Amino acid sequence: MKTKSALIKSLGGYLRLGAAVGTALLSCGLPLHARAASGSPVGTWDVMISGSRQGLAVMQFFDEGTSDSRTFQIYEILVPKRPSFSSSSDDSRNSGDSSRSGFGGGSPIPSVTGFTNLFGEESILNGRWAIDGKGRIIGSFGEALAEVCTPETFTVTSFTNFPDGSVGYTTNTITITNCVGVTNGVDFTGTAVPGKSLTLKGHAFSRPVTFSGIPVITLTNISGSYTGSRSAGGLNSFEFFNLSVSSLDFGNNLIYDVFGGSGGYTYNAIGGHALLSRRGKIAFVIALDPEGEILRATVGGFDLRHLHFSTQGVEQPDGPLNFIRFNGAIVP
Repeated sequence: MKTKSALIKSLGGYLRLGAAVGTALLSCGLPLHARAASGSPVGTWDVMISGSRQGLAVMQFFDEGTSDSRTFQIYEILVPKRPSFSSSSDDSRNSGDSSRSGFGGGSPIPSVTGFTNLFGEESILNGRWAIDGKGRIIGSFGEALAEVCTPETFTVTSFTNFPDGSVGYTTNTITITNCVGVTNGVDFTGTAVPGKSLTLKGHAFSRPVTFSGIPVITLTNISGSYTGSRSAGGLNSFEFFNLSVSSLDFGNNLIYDVFGGSGGYTYNAIGGHALLSRRGKIAFVIALDPEGEILRATVGGFDLRHLHFSTQGVEQPDGPLNFIRFNGAIVP
């Protein structure tokens, strides 16, 4: 099974939507505390994702419309969770003979393709929410996954006139990749303390997921030149990249464009994004090839004072998920 980011193939188009997303996020002109009523989620939230998946998100709830048709939007970067019973401290890209059977040549890798893994970035502008009869926040939104592709092999026999004048049959084996688009619905219930906290619990692919939010504030701009170290399968490579505030951002220095690369590869063609949280977290999603077929998605800690980070996640071409480490710091 082939799993990709929801927006890999359309990442360029997604970037062109940045201005529209930014305009929508700016549409609430009042301060966050003034917009939120008692028990209401209305406002913009800095969100951590946990449970069966991990990552960061920005969620904004609006109060326009009737009580049963209010809307919210979410921009999220998702990272699959690494199996907890790996026997090695190193991360594996599954690129060598030893690492194909385990993390860094340790115990065999458990199958992580038995269920659909959604990772990368996703932007949803039409989520729905309401307050139910029990006073809980209820809501749902749809995630659009990229196509899941499965190769199918056929044997074709045809009648042939050979150059020597004889006739006969030839048999050829043809492999066709069958791709099917998949969508996923996320439903949740939860509570909000205006100006303090948001807690939403639900399910994605029938597995539990939690969104924990605090109000968005304007952070220090972390734009600049950075060096990074990618560790996979016992091999390290150095990267050089730039962060700059993205057009997707809405004045709070949360979302950044990422462009750069290493000696053997570059991510300047499509680039990627970084999402910063004031709780000392950062998430990256980067397209590592011009076609967007290989995606990196990592999440981890970020030192807001010294501007360095330590993240873990995956790189995905085809086949099983390839777990990596991605660390770095701003250039002094």
